[in-house]
Amino acid sequence: MGSPSCYYTLDSGVPLARNDTVDQLSTGSGGGYVLLTSTQLLENLAHFSRERIPERVVHAKAAAAKGYYEVTDDVSDITDADFLNGLGKKTEVLMRIPTTGPERGSADTVRDFRGFAVKFKTSEGNQDWVFNNQPVFFVRDPVKFPSLNRSHKRHPATNSVSADMFWDFHVNNQESIHALMFLFGDRGIPASVRTLNGYSGNTYKFTKDNGKRYVYVRVHFKSNQGIHYLTNAEGARYAGTEPDKHILDLQDAIKMGDYPSWDIYVQVIKPGDIAKAPIDIFDMTKTWPKKLYPLRKLGRVTLNKNPDNWFADVEQAAFSPSNMVPGIAPSPDPMLQARMFAYPDAQRYRLGVNYQYLPTNAPKSQVYCPIERDGRMNFTSNSGGDPNYIGSQLKPVRFLERLDKNQPPVELSKGHANDITALDQTMVSEPSPVCTLVTDKDFEQPRALWQIMASQEGAHDRFIDNLAANVSGVTVTWLRERVYGICEKLCEIFFATVFPLIPILHVRSFSEDFQQLWKSIDPVNPHNSETSIFLRRKPGFLCLLSSILFAALASSSPKRRIGALGENAQLVDTGDMYFLTTVSATLNGFPRQPSVYSLAAFIFSQSQFVREEEFSDAPEFISTAFRIALGMGLHRKVAHPGLSMAEIETRRRIWWYILHLDVMSSTSSGLSPLFVDEKMTNADFISQYDPPEWNSVNLQPEIDTRYLVASQRYEVTTKTRKILCCHFEDYFDTLTAVAEVEQDLHKVVRSTNALTDELILSANRAAEQQPSVASGSSADYLNLAATMARPFDRVWTLRPDPNDTEVVGFSAWSALLLHLMVHKAYCALYVPLFKNPAMASYEIIRSSAVKHAQAFVQLFIRVCNDSISEPYHWMYPGTYQPLQSVSLLLADLLQHPHSDHAELSHSLVDSIFELYKVDEGFVSQDDPPNRFLSTSSRDAWTLLLHTRRRALEQLGIDHHVLTPSNNEQVQEQVHNEIEIPPHFAQLTPGDGLAVANSFDWHEWDNMLGGSLGIIA
Repeated sequence: MGSPSCYYTLDSGVPLARNDTVDQLSTGSGGGYVLLTSTQLLENLAHFSRERIPERVVHAKAAAAKGYYEVTDDVSDITDADFLNGLGKKTEVLMRIPTTGPERGSADTVRDFRGFAVKFKTSEGNQDWVFNNQPVFFVRDPVKFPSLNRSHKRHPATNSVSADMFWDFHVNNQESIHALMFLFGDRGIPASVRTLNGYSGNTYKFTKDNGKRYVYVRVHFKSNQGIHYLTNAEGARYAGTEPDKHILDLQDAIKMGDYPSWDIYVQVIKPGDIAKAPIDIFDMTKTWPKKLYPLRKLGRVTLNKNPDNWFADVEQAAFSPSNMVPGIAPSPDPMLQARMFAYPDAQRYRLGVNYQYLPTNAPKSQVYCPIERDGRMNFTSNSGGDPNYIGSQLKPVRFLERLDKNQPPVELSKGHANDITALDQTMVSEPSPVCTLVTDKDFEQPRALWQIMASQEGAHDRFIDNLAANVSGVTVTWLRERVYGICEKLCEIFFATVFPLIPILHVRSFSEDFQQLWKSIDPVNPHNSETSIFLRRKPGFLCLLSSILFAALASSSPKRRIGALGENAQLVDTGDMYFLTTVSATLNGFPRQPSVYSLAAFIFSQSQFVREEEFSDAPEFISTAFRIALGMGLHRKVAHPGLSMAEIETRRRIWWYILHLDVMSSTSSGLSPLFVDEKMTNADFISQYDPPEWNSVNLQPEIDTRYLVASQRYEVTTKTRKILCCHFEDYFDTLTAVAEVEQDLHKVVRSTNALTDELILSANRAAEQQPSVASGSSADYLNLAATMARPFDRVWTLRPDPNDTEVVGFSAWSALLLHLMVHKAYCALYVPLFKNPAMASYEIIRSSAVKHAQAFVQLFIRVCNDSISEPYHWMYPGTYQPLQSVSLLLADLLQHPHSDHAELSHSLVDSIFELYKVDEGFVSQDDPPNRFLSTSSRDAWTLLLHTRRRALEQLGIDHHVLTPSNNEQVQEQVHNEIEIPPHFAQLTPGDGLAVANSFDWHEWDNMLGGSLGIIA
């Protein structure tokens, strides 16, 4: 190193008077010719062209400092390593903490793994620990190591970082999922190299008695500065304003005397315990459970000195896992063994074969290796004239072996440190090609990590954002779908419903996909083949679209704060939530059905409120949960054969949890007695409804996890609302319109139809098994069914254009069809109960039926007024179906001797006549418009007229008096010509259900071009 007393010289030591001159022949007009005698210039130019050496192929950019290691704890029972023994002993260290993939000139604050290399200059030679800042690595097969690093670097054609290349590697090598979770988690961008940990990842051996006794260890460096990280936005900002932030941060801290330090720990496994280990202890993609293998402290590393010269001290520094002092040895870790060659070989290429003699790498101990000599830049004595071959008797080589620390060194004629007897494992096979397989075990620890993240506020949200920001750069659709597939293996609920929502910030192709989808939708037949083909090819886009719709609507729904539970505790209105869940279910049901996850999000995010005594909405919440669960068929013992095992298990657990919540809460909805004896004890309930294979002890952690996941979901919805407003204003109305098109309701109709079948069976079963509670059960179901269709009033409030009758009307008829299904349940439930007027609930049931009839017809009239303005609106496809339902309902009411029934029937039929501007002659063949009526539609009108007549007869009124026509002769002729269809002729109590079941679904579905898909 130079000093003020040094004179400037050439590199040969020759002093110069000055260093800014050049020997040249000047011309008269200026300029001149440089002479070869200008040694200073030529030497300077030649050296400048050779200053740069190859940068490291990985870990090129780093922060570094010098310091010392101090022993703080006695570990003499597990290792003889001198630098690890002797309390208070200090050893000089050099630490280098680099990024992995980026080049030497890159920014410090990129999302990447960090290396964590430490060189201990001990009295027994150099000990290098070449670790990472994450406890696991991406691969465990050494042959994949070069490919891994190439996939994280620049594309060979574009010379730019490629998300396609990155994910193409990882979706085909899914053992990397654990490391990816660390990469895209909070620790992916450290705030400083002082605030990160270091982990060996590889398994080492700590040995005693010259290797005769040993244990396996993994080493941990724990930062005493805490763990701090940057967000993506912060990292990007520093990358633009302070690209060398980590380097300067470390240097500034040391300059100010704020010396960073790390405590060193090891996890220990004895050889005899390997068979009991829950994981392969030599697998670098997995961690050792700390509960089984606790941390044991060794000492502390402190950095207190910045490099004197970066190139000499840091750039030329070479670290290698093969540098191990006595007391430390390699294990049968394949990745460690490969690294033991790759690292020193990389340094030989980069620095030369004699790199270990450079001052920054030179050990403090004696070096004598006469068989390794010569080569470029050998600065040593080159072992003089000593033999450069093995086995010389002219000058025998001495060896040192430590048998006991209390005995003097013993000279041996030959050593056996590398003898085959030192191998610690018995070979079990002949040499053969090996490549490990990815199994579900590779996802166990990642899933556990996902649950740990749930306890850290906002960790899930940040992870999703970080991951989505990277995945957004994937330009290949099927590759992005495969990324989603990997993520679903971590937490199916969250990733199947929420993760595809986030990339709207980034996915470049979303706009094009959406425009293509919208153009392909036929307003008359929204499920035409072109639309179906498009959605089948882009299932991820469909999930994205449905999630956007769900989030946009959810974020705008009314919420009530629960003050006792904190500022952030919110309850989504149950009516809104039911509507949103059903809409989400219809959209998400193609090609798979993650609607069960929407229900899970709803239930688990709100269930904590039910346990609060002051929470008055608990019955409403549980009732809503019951409605949705029943509609989705969660109570069925046999699930749909197309569901995955995860979906089946989720459905079972959600259903169990709803029952458990209702039975055990202080504010029961009263619905669970239909499925569970309300006198049942907690133990009895768990015994019946909680099978041993997923008992409550095992279920609760998953419930808690899903509750936290669901909470994150509702945070995401607010963000999505902002995204929609900021980035997709032009599409927002269109997205809302999508909710109005028939495709949003046709599957709800199907599920409701299935629900009514279940209601009927449950009611009949209750009547047979528990006659005393049958009436109460049926009344509960009446209320349940009556409220099922209520949220569909939003069909009108959500439409983008109130005058858009084509869209609104189309959905309106589906809403009426839904009501028809509800009426089908009424027919089965209340008609049998009318047979016994003495039942306590008779009046309640009768009153409910009347109210339902009124609400039904009012909705029918409202839909017609809203959506049909043509003169012959009765020709609208499917008109007869809701008319059929009205007629059936009124006909059933007329079976019972209540004058208000007849009044109601007469009033409602007249309202329909007035609305349609028709009279009894409408069904005559002589009426010109009648030629447009199908057989089923004519039957519907006929039944309606028949019902009206029966009502008038009960009221004692001649129906001819009320006929608008003045031609009594024609009226009488029409009356005589009306032929009641055979299956409508004789209505008796309960026949309404039979008639409803006799509808020709195929005919009705075909009238609408098969768009509703009623027939499975």
